[in-house]
Amino acid sequence: LCAILGLQLFNCEVRDEAVCGMLESGQCPEECSFEVAGECVFSDAQVYERCPWDEYWNFNTLPAGLILLIFVTTGENWTEQLASGMRSNPSPIPGLLFFAIFYVVSFYMLLNLFTGVILEEFELTDHDREALQLGAFRVALVKKMRQANLIVKEEHSRGNSSEEGEGRTSTGMAVSRRPSIERVSTETTRVSTGMSQNNPQTERANIEGEQVSSLERLRRGLQAIVEHPRFDHFMMLAICVSTLLLALESPIKEYAVIRPDDAFIVDIFFFSVFCLECILKVMNLGVIREKTAYFRSTSNLFDFTVLLLQGLDLVGINGLKSLRSFRVLRPLRLLSRLESLQLLISSMQGALPDIASVVILWLCACVGFSICAIQIFAGMLWRCNDWDFVGPDFNPGELEGSGVGWRENCAGNYFPFESNAGAYVSDANPTFIMKPRVWSNPVDGASGVGWHFDNFAWAFQTLYEVSTFELWSDVVFSTTDITGHGQQPMTYSSPANALFFHAWIIISCFFLLQLVIGVLIEAINRKSGVSLLTDDQRNFKFTQERIRMMKPDPPEWKPTHSYRLACYNLVNSNYFQHGITTLVGVNVAIMTSESYDQNESWGAAIETLNVIFLTFYLVEAALKLYAYLHRYFLDSWNLFDLFVVLASLVELAASSAGVGLQALRALRIIKVVRALRLVRRGKRFFLLC
Repeated sequence: LCAILGLQLFNCEVRDEAVCGMLESGQCPEECSFEVAGECVFSDAQVYERCPWDEYWNFNTLPAGLILLIFVTTGENWTEQLASGMRSNPSPIPGLLFFAIFYVVSFYMLLNLFTGVILEEFELTDHDREALQLGAFRVALVKKMRQANLIVKEEHSRGNSSEEGEGRTSTGMAVSRRPSIERVSTETTRVSTGMSQNNPQTERANIEGEQVSSLERLRRGLQAIVEHPRFDHFMMLAICVSTLLLALESPIKEYAVIRPDDAFIVDIFFFSVFCLECILKVMNLGVIREKTAYFRSTSNLFDFTVLLLQGLDLVGINGLKSLRSFRVLRPLRLLSRLESLQLLISSMQGALPDIASVVILWLCACVGFSICAIQIFAGMLWRCNDWDFVGPDFNPGELEGSGVGWRENCAGNYFPFESNAGAYVSDANPTFIMKPRVWSNPVDGASGVGWHFDNFAWAFQTLYEVSTFELWSDVVFSTTDITGHGQQPMTYSSPANALFFHAWIIISCFFLLQLVIGVLIEAINRKSGVSLLTDDQRNFKFTQERIRMMKPDPPEWKPTHSYRLACYNLVNSNYFQHGITTLVGVNVAIMTSESYDQNESWGAAIETLNVIFLTFYLVEAALKLYAYLHRYFLDSWNLFDLFVVLASLVELAASSAGVGLQALRALRIIKVVRALRLVRRGKRFFLLC
């Protein structure tokens, strides 16, 4: 539909350098009157005034329009097509609306539907989720019963006698017996009272009223320090600050924000902080004997390794300068402290087998398409680097006006004054360079080494580059120009070849690679337990979380004083709220009208209006302060409004005092924050926040 609409909006005769030839009078035609070294070409102004489309990117035919829109869907060169569409009509509005709406609908909506459909296939039914929950419950129950010795495996005795006097069969095999009630009760009591003995932390937490050693008291104190939330927050802050300072360093002194001597002192300080953390955790958790010991935790081992490398870096031993590169591992210490990051990492680890399966499936598809491409395009992309060698002048036997060129005639030298990137020197001063004519495959492209389908390796690499959407239009257009073996390509001679690459893009990028996203999301849901919950259970859990986050509304309060009550009713009236909202909207609209090197009178008017708006905001804040008194500061939105007003006052005072230009620009950015006040006024925006 959009291609048909494009035919109606952007259909025009594309510029063709071939028809821009010298007239018999020795002058260039009017449509291409720019003469360069005896040749007529389009000037920049004429190119802009003429049809903006070229022989590949246009809407003159339905296949060309479809190919162009598919490129736009993948984001390939779509901004240039937007500019061409805006230049195709006297008004830029039709082209702007056409490409903007199409890009949003196709790229952000239709392509994401692939991900939505794939995720829908990963969803389980409520019956399957209940079955999985029941199976998981049974497994956990059996495991607990085995731990409590409530399930006893059959005992086999190979001896000739039994100390307990068990009965034996004729073959000497002991008969299995069930545990007696006394044994079950004894074992259960022993397990219930002994589970804490196997866990040192639980033992320390349950010992009350007994005489404990001074070491145990010390470990309790260390446990209270290490497990305190503020200690964890302090260590996260230390990691972030040390990482930030590390980013400000540079081996080149001119680019370093922090001097090397100061950076060394900072490194020593943070190294001491991290060493103290390590010592406290080792004294609290133990070294390695306990199950919860420091060196039995993977995250602690990683932190200790980073700390050790940092210490060796500070020592500065000769030959160990390469260890400085391991300083980039410091930010990764946050992984052991943020549960959300740990969930993502563990989900990625769990999804690796499924991702590997998707990659193998993609490789199989790429191998299949590579083999097909060899059969279709092998030896068909060869061309002569001199596009003007076609016709009867270079190819004897061809008719006048023919655009056919043959491989055996691509010989000798030619003298171009420009390349694909433009003129060698300048359009006004052409410089001709002698080059040999060469018959070869394309030599540019995304990788810079060209592309072709003459063998499997090159076909595989070309399809891989196409799947990344990087300059894949060049590959498609080169195949649409195919004419035959040993013959110079001609523009759009085989437009049906584009369907091969469109099929590859849909299968590889829109489907197979989207499976990776589906696998990762499913792994995250599986790790968090969301994938096993039914719809009712999810709603119940969501309701519980919302109830837990809810805070009771304060009791309704109104001032008793008559003047304050009048101010209270005024600031809470709908007329006052709508008036302030309109005022903020007008203020934002006026701020958008500012521009560089604007008219001085308009700049003075904006400054005057800015003072008027600020006065209204001050009056609003004063009325609310008088009506609410200290209750004004209990509302976060009131605090935000007060911050904007005070910041605007600082900006106004700074501009009046003649503060430096850079500082004034930084302060004027605060005015942009006024636009956020509209969020408070709109109910839908408020719900999103």
